[in-house]
Amino acid sequence: MTGADSDGLAVQTEPHVNHVLHYVPNGTTLHVVCQTDHGDWVKEDDRWQYGRHFTTWDRLADGTWVYDWYMTTPRVDAGGYSPGISPCPGG
Repeated sequence: MTGADSDGLAVQTEPHVNHVLHYVPNGTTLHVVCQTDHGDWVKEDDRWQYGRHFTTWDRLADGTWVYDWYMTTPRVDAGGYSPGISPCPGG
């Protein structure tokens, strides 16, 4: 992951803001197992892509979640998912 602020990237219990477990610093390797395009839009970041708020989150191998914007996964396509990464069950 890269580009997060000095606090690092928030690792959360669900794909929504304000459920922070801890932070990881830039450069940390995280293991993504699937993605959802139905997470929160992180208002403080105000990220947009394809004319809409960016709402893609990555589920990690341990079941926690991170906001995809700061991950080095392939660029999210217009459907809201990175090529080669499966959607999580339930979207």
